[in-house]
Amino acid sequence: MALNLVKAGTDDLAYLLQLRKTSMGEHFVRAGLFLSEEEHLLRLQDGFEYCFIIVRNGAAVGMIKYRVMEDKIDIMQVQISPDFQGQGIGKTILQQLLSDAERDGKKVMLSVLKQNPAQNLYHKLGFKTVGEDEDEFYMEWSGSL
Repeated sequence: MALNLVKAGTDDLAYLLQLRKTSMGEHFVRAGLFLSEEEHLLRLQDGFEYCFIIVRNGAAVGMIKYRVMEDKIDIMQVQISPDFQGQGIGKTILQQLLSDAERDGKKVMLSVLKQNPAQNLYHKLGFKTVGEDEDEFYMEWSGSL
């Protein structure tokens, strides 16, 4: 599957806001988290310099926000449009990052809402739960593919 990552710009904020609401809305509701439009925008803008649009066949299908540091890769957000979920897009993008991490000897960190079924994918990819709070599991990958 040919996927490209395109650096997000301010012109992409409307798309990213809509993507966030459609891909994450039900998970927020199940978690009892009711975010305002402003709170969604603040979350989008946090670390925006690390945000990439996932493009397949010229069309935006999702986004990933991640930061590469000296000893780890921090995955801040992954969102796939509901129209494209279940097609292996998230898995493919994550496997690319894990391959880079393995090559560079880095661990990979992320957090996931406890009600988000994406945690099943993360476990299948080798992520281990290393902590939790009221709403999220904190996960780490330090293995090999």
